[in-house]
Amino acid sequence: MVSCSSSLLASVTCLLLVLSEGTAAQIPEDDRRIITPRCVPIPSDLHLCQGVDWTMMRMPNHLDHDTLGEVKRQSGIWTRLVDRNCHADTKIFLCSLFAPVCLPDHDEPIYPCRSVCENVRGACAFLMASYGFPWPDMLACDGLPENEMCLQTASSESVNATAMTSEVPSTEVDIVEEEMRCRVCEQAGYHGEEILTHHYCASEFAIRVKVKEVESYRDLKIVASTRKITFYKRGPLRKRQIVEEDSLDLWIKDGARCACDIRPKTRYIFFGIKLDETLFVTAFVEYDRSIQGLKRAVRTIRSDDIVCP
Repeated sequence: MVSCSSSLLASVTCLLLVLSEGTAAQIPEDDRRIITPRCVPIPSDLHLCQGVDWTMMRMPNHLDHDTLGEVKRQSGIWTRLVDRNCHADTKIFLCSLFAPVCLPDHDEPIYPCRSVCENVRGACAFLMASYGFPWPDMLACDGLPENEMCLQTASSESVNATAMTSEVPSTEVDIVEEEMRCRVCEQAGYHGEEILTHHYCASEFAIRVKVKEVESYRDLKIVASTRKITFYKRGPLRKRQIVEEDSLDLWIKDGARCACDIRPKTRYIFFGIKLDETLFVTAFVEYDRSIQGLKRAVRTIRSDDIVCP
C-alpha cells in the first residue's frame, strides 16, 4: 500500500504509483509483456509443446512473441501439422521456436539446427501446399545455425515428403499419403478468381507453359517447353537458366496413380514449390481463354496490387 504525503509533487508522484500498481494488477499474466529475456515455465495450456524434453522456455521467443498469450494463440494452429505426422521432428522443431529451450546459466539463445528445419520443411511443405498453405517466412531455415550449440534431434531421417518413423502407425501413414496423393489432380481446373489467387499466394512459383510430354513413374513427370514461358511468380526459379534450357521438368507427387488430365501441346498455369532441386506442382489450371473469368483472374495475379495474407 502506497502512503502519500501532503506536498503537491509528492501527491502527484504517489498518484502515479498507485495507478501503475493498479494497472499491473489488472493485466492478466498471459498478456504481460516480457521485454528482458528470461526463462519462464512452459505453460500447461501451451498444447503444442506438451511432452517436450524441456520445461523452461525463453521469452521473448525466437518469433518475437513477448507475451505468453501471443505464444499460445500463434502456436495453436500448428498442432494440426504435428497431428499429420509428416515428420518425426515437427513438434520439436516448432517448439524450439515457439517455446525455445532456456537454460538459467546460459545467456545466448538456443536455436534449432538448420538441418532439423530443412528435414521438417522437406517432409511437411508439400503437405501444407497441397492444402493451399505455403511454408511461412517465419519458419525459414536459411538463417538458422548449424553448430554445437543448436538444438539437434536424434532423428536421422532424410528430406523426403513421405518420410516417417516406425513409431508412427502404418494406418496413419497411409491416411496422410492417401490425402496427399491425388489432391493436386482432383482439384485441377479453374474454380474462380478467389481460388486461383489462393493457389498463387500459397505457391513459391507460378508459371504458364506448354506441355511437351507427360511421363509416368511413381511421380508424374511433366516436361514443359520453355519457349514463350510466362512467369507470374518467379520465386526460386532462375529465369535466365530456365530460358537457356529447351525444357523444364515439373513433378506431381505420386501423380502416376491419379487421374491427372494433363495433355501434351496444351498450355497450363502451374503453381508449385521447390524442394531441394525438384519442382513440385501443387495446383494447375488449363490456360483456355474461353473459360469465363479466367482472363480476369490472371490479370489479378499479374497485378502489382495483389495482396497475399
